[in-house]
Amino acid sequence: MKLEEIAERARDFSKQIKTMGVAMTPCVIPSLGKSTFEIAPDEIEIGLGIHGEHGLEKAKMKQADEIVGDILNKIIKFSSIGRQSSERRCVLLVNNLGSATVMEMSIIARAVLLYFGKNHPAISVERCYVGQYLTAMEMSGFSISVAAVDANILSCLDKETSAPAWSPVRQRPLTQLQQPQVVTPTQVVQPTAELNAEEPDSVKILRSCFLAVCDAFEKNADFLTALDAAVGDGDLGSNLETASKLLKPELASKTFSQPDKFLSALGYGLQQHLGGTSGPMYSIFFLRMARGLAGGASDAAQWIDGFQAGIEGIEYLGDAKEGDRTMLDALWPAQRAAKDALRAGKPLSEVLKSAMEAAAHAVGKTKDLIAKRGRSTYLRERVLGHVDPGAKAVEIAISAVLDVLSH
Repeated sequence: MKLEEIAERARDFSKQIKTMGVAMTPCVIPSLGKSTFEIAPDEIEIGLGIHGEHGLEKAKMKQADEIVGDILNKIIKFSSIGRQSSERRCVLLVNNLGSATVMEMSIIARAVLLYFGKNHPAISVERCYVGQYLTAMEMSGFSISVAAVDANILSCLDKETSAPAWSPVRQRPLTQLQQPQVVTPTQVVQPTAELNAEEPDSVKILRSCFLAVCDAFEKNADFLTALDAAVGDGDLGSNLETASKLLKPELASKTFSQPDKFLSALGYGLQQHLGGTSGPMYSIFFLRMARGLAGGASDAAQWIDGFQAGIEGIEYLGDAKEGDRTMLDALWPAQRAAKDALRAGKPLSEVLKSAMEAAAHAVGKTKDLIAKRGRSTYLRERVLGHVDPGAKAVEIAISAVLDVLSH
């Protein structure tokens, strides 16, 4: 084939391509040393130029499916494929504009394919290419291109090439890509809330403690994030804040006949809403505690035993022990102090105060511990001088509970 013919085919095909991009962050132009526009943390730039120019509009941040839907609605409107009456075939290119992660690009690609399956089932998606094909420096975002094709174009696209920027990856047929049915733990387990149950005072007090802990986590989110950023992933505070905001209305709208029912619902809720390593640890703590209190929760000794059962669950799941520089370094001292104070015949307020003081003292001692579990193990001696974030979160939670029960 002559070069002129190749050029002519390329020009004809380019006329079929419609593209639109969206960015979460701008890029820095090397010659300027700064970006040409700004994007707020809760905004996206739609229809931006590939060289870092302003987009057509700004919009509030949305879910990936919504963003993809908005973009493809515009593309299809102006694409020839949206006006063809006969069988329609197309190829898709989901392009990484620079610094989007592999996971983010996979989420976007999946949303694109599901969009066509739901909104345009008559359009046959023949190929879907996903990767970095045309980037704008370090811009965080993506572009979607749609082009009508025929058998000749498809054969050209499928030809092998040594061009380094082209990596033809074939997507499985759209008919095989189905919207998954997500089954949450609350759908699997027997319901823990009873609509007409008479709620005892113990559950009302427990709910007050739960709400106080949520408020404390939200108030200290930035503080805990800063602690975690120094020695870990830096997501502890934000994860606890997010879970608190989601769980408060969820558990406040239900009625529970016994404390163990409430704790069980809380455990499964944390399993669903609390991200990071903390999610399974907090979840098993409350699930094991609920199991320990299933026989009754009428006195302080039973609560302390339930508390211990929760701690042992964390030990089992995390394969950790006291001294490994984890949340256990605050939990075990608090449990022992509470048990000792109860045995000494002290009132409940003093029992809780003893637990609080023991936890706070133990948290301070984590400054001298080298981590044996978790992300902090990578830093070794560099964690010295910093308290363990997970243990500090436990101290904050116990302090919130003490404030409620002291009044």
